[in-house]
Amino acid sequence: MANILAVREYTATTYRVDGPDSPNAAELRAAGFERQAALFHALSDPRRLTILSHLQAGEQCVCHLQEAIDLGQSLLSFHLKTLREAGLVVSRREGRWMHYRLAPAGLTAAHDAIAALRPAASAIAPRTHVVCGD
Repeated sequence: MANILAVREYTATTYRVDGPDSPNAAELRAAGFERQAALFHALSDPRRLTILSHLQAGEQCVCHLQEAIDLGQSLLSFHLKTLREAGLVVSRREGRWMHYRLAPAGLTAAHDAIAALRPAASAIAPRTHVVCGD
């Protein structure tokens, strides 16, 4: 029987911000930015992007990834750990081998984080020239 590792999912959490024990809005934003930074960090390395592209075909054993990407075991494990901690991949053990696959929830979180950076339509409209400091 295969052991299935816990999957880190990004879910929306609702807090009451009017109670004495509730986190304030700035703390909530900071926590969200930390999650986004982890996602962007995981996506910032060409080798990790290569790993993700190989996993688009479906779950793969680490031995197949190592062969396909031509990375040493230690370096590949480091990159897979980074992707796993960012919630972009999940793993499961089968015997002595680890198998990896894409994590849809993590990919959705990455998509949403990028989409949230788009400026509002009003911010895209041409603006009149304003001199700063006047």
